[in-house]
Amino acid sequence: MFLMLKDIPVLQFSIDPYMLKVIRKDLLPFVLRDEFITPPISLETALHNIQRIEYFLRKRVLPLSRANAKIIYNMLHCPQDDGLNIALVCRAVSLLDDYWLKNENDTTKWEHISLRDNSLNEIFTKAALCGEIVTLQGSMHTPETTTNGISAKGWIRENGKLYLYKRGARERREVIASNILDVLNFSHVVYEDAFYDNSYCSKCECLTSDTLSIVDAKTIDAWCARNKIDFLQFVKNLDQQHFYQMCIADYLLANPDRHGGNWGFHFHADTCCMLGLHPLFDHDHAFSTIAYKEPDIEYTPMPGVSMRDAAITAAKHITIQLKRELTENDFLEKQHFKLFMERLKELT
Repeated sequence: MFLMLKDIPVLQFSIDPYMLKVIRKDLLPFVLRDEFITPPISLETALHNIQRIEYFLRKRVLPLSRANAKIIYNMLHCPQDDGLNIALVCRAVSLLDDYWLKNENDTTKWEHISLRDNSLNEIFTKAALCGEIVTLQGSMHTPETTTNGISAKGWIRENGKLYLYKRGARERREVIASNILDVLNFSHVVYEDAFYDNSYCSKCECLTSDTLSIVDAKTIDAWCARNKIDFLQFVKNLDQQHFYQMCIADYLLANPDRHGGNWGFHFHADTCCMLGLHPLFDHDHAFSTIAYKEPDIEYTPMPGVSMRDAAITAAKHITIQLKRELTENDFLEKQHFKLFMERLKELT
């Protein structure tokens, strides 16, 4: 079996019998870079290499903790503890990047399976967003087997573009946060109000394209550790401006949920060259009561540093300039407006 980047084979492998051949080290997924022990000199090292491949494939499958995930597993007739099989059945294709699995002697090309360019099975979308139990009909061509997070969410194509819908009243926070980030003139994914099956959703456009892929901060942090690179210094050297915007945005919006899967990087889809931080997304934990009451809780992207100190440091490096004056009408609650403005004054 081959791991492909579009139509370029980057890795050939077999689990039983064991075989591993790195074809394009420079194009390997970041989660696999500098992970393989080659050539394997023992059963232990061969097992290590197999586990790395399996980890990569499982990481591309939706977690069971996501709303309605069990329904999707059942639709595919896969045991709920068998994410690896889902990855194999669905060729490990994802909207995050352009990697996929191809069997030997298979004539399929990337243009035949790209989720951005081919029609999607809407049955999966209904199951993912609404928990609708239906019998699978048609192809298994869907991004719903890969999307992370715990909220009910699904992909819908509108006017030739792919949008991620997230269902639930809580998602209104993402739209509010998005509007505020626009006023701050910070790089961010635009969230809009939407409805699906008469239920409120937030929606945002897909972050990737034929030339842009994304990888999360957790993966790059691990890659830096394997290569004895200081992760935060790597981030600042690559894209200091947008890293500091993130620190300030999370403090102002009281968003304590910026873990390593909720921010990351854009890289070139063909060359794998790292380009910078991708726009900010995932704000459904914004306006946290706890984060407003306790400004000195640790800021996850900067271990040992509080949210307040991270934002104060960031504000020394970039200018905060609003496009217009914010009012209470820009927030869900008056108290959110008051606390936001207090923090903004603190930073400016």
